[in-house]
Amino acid sequence: MQAAELRPISLGELLDRTFTLYRNNFLLFVTIMMVPYLFLLALNLGNQALQGVAAAGPSGTEEAIVALSAGTVVFIGIIGFVLSYGVAQAATVFAVSKVYMGEPATVRGSYAQVKGRMGRAFNVTLTIWIRVILGFMLFIAPGVILACRYAMTMPAAMLEDIKTTPAMRRSIALAENSYGRIILIYILFFVMSYIAMFLFQLPFGIALFIYAVRGETVPWLMTLSSIGEFIGSTVVGPVGAIALTLLYYDERIRKEAFDLQLMLQALDESPASPAAGASLDAFGAGVPRQLS
Repeated sequence: MQAAELRPISLGELLDRTFTLYRNNFLLFVTIMMVPYLFLLALNLGNQALQGVAAAGPSGTEEAIVALSAGTVVFIGIIGFVLSYGVAQAATVFAVSKVYMGEPATVRGSYAQVKGRMGRAFNVTLTIWIRVILGFMLFIAPGVILACRYAMTMPAAMLEDIKTTPAMRRSIALAENSYGRIILIYILFFVMSYIAMFLFQLPFGIALFIYAVRGETVPWLMTLSSIGEFIGSTVVGPVGAIALTLLYYDERIRKEAFDLQLMLQALDESPASPAAGASLDAFGAGVPRQLS
């Protein structure tokens, strides 16, 4: 597997590399991202089952039990989805990094790299979501700014093995002067998400609406709608994580000469004559080999 050419790239090149990487490793990325959306599918199907029980007209006590059960399922589901989504995002970051550097990547190996960092992945996801959501509640613009500032927090937290707050600071520094590129990546992701919804979920939604107008409930259509949502989300889900991980590398190359650091590290690790080593030491003076 050949490593990508590490150099500053344009937005068009970044998107081209994103889709090339995704297309060439489709099963890898889709399988990684399948985990949180399987959890969400189970949650949706569980809620539908509870709604079916409630619609059967239970007694007052049974109705209270159903309502309590539904609330518990939703609460556990939200926590479980955020945790599994954060871990899947982290595993995707590791998979992108491996493939981009020309190394083999597997679903099991990518998730294994998250081991010991699950709490951090959850914390990063939850912290950013809360801040961005609150930002959008404050007239939208603050939410857009925060989403741009924290766009590369997960790659920084995982690939540099740093905690949430330092990773957020790293993301802010890397995102500086690149808000336009980040916003375009978000727009592309949301457009793809709506296309997926149109293809996999909307037909069932229209059918459900038609039956609802007639006063009918069709459980199997609701199930198909949830399955369609699962398929669409799983297919589109990896794209944003891939693009932002590649952007993380590009920003490090632009701002920190990361490509030069890797080249010097590779030369330093390969057998070389004393003269070559002396030349390398002189050339690499003052250049850090690894950034924390």
